[in-house]
Amino acid sequence: MQKRINQRATLPMTTQDASAVTSRRVGERRQRRRSSDIRRRLKWIGLLFVLAVTVAVLHRILGSRSTVVEMYSSALLDENAEPLDQFPSLQYALQNSKIVLLYFAASWCPMSTPVTKMIDEKLGDLLLPPQNGDNAAPEEVHDLSLVFISSDRNDAEMQQYIRRNWMTVPFDSEDRQNIKRHFKTCAKKEMSVLKIARKREIPTLIVLAGHSRQVLTYAGVNELKEKGEHVVDHWMQLLKMSDAMKSKYG
Repeated sequence: MQKRINQRATLPMTTQDASAVTSRRVGERRQRRRSSDIRRRLKWIGLLFVLAVTVAVLHRILGSRSTVVEMYSSALLDENAEPLDQFPSLQYALQNSKIVLLYFAASWCPMSTPVTKMIDEKLGDLLLPPQNGDNAAPEEVHDLSLVFISSDRNDAEMQQYIRRNWMTVPFDSEDRQNIKRHFKTCAKKEMSVLKIARKREIPTLIVLAGHSRQVLTYAGVNELKEKGEHVVDHWMQLLKMSDAMKSKYG
């Protein structure tokens, strides 16, 4: 009996059995390859995610510094840039403020409305009041001022749109058009009159260093939306970096 059992155990494998074993082994190898491929893909996805997060963090940390370096380098290279001293309507703000905001907007522009509201709510109390008549300049330099460069259709519209503590470039002043040409910033319909290829539309908020007249950023609108009431601290940091760059390279 035992001999018969041993004989059965040692019988050669049939073709059907061999095929089944081969299929099973092939299936196992495919499964291992799939698992290996999945692990590799997950590894790469993880690495890409970490890289994306790192880039985002570095961009956030270094973005402001890059802006200042780029703006200041451009100013150094542009030896023929006309100084802002040529615009009389900007001088009170430039001489009495650490930071000057140039706000290009219009009452008829729907995109200007939320920006104007945000400026009034977040910055209105912080702005240097406009000079009235023969009022003397403030004894101390103010942190912040705003000058409105209007694209309104007439003076009445502009006057109605002005918010608290805004300084304005007079509607009929040559400065109003020349400042737009200088910064290549205006409404689309003004381009033909100004004869410029504009770089920026309205609304635009250009942030200047008062004493050096250096542009700190052209992205004032986006920064205000992003940082809200803390945006002034951000601009002050840009001012410090701009001063450091000027001290080093100026």
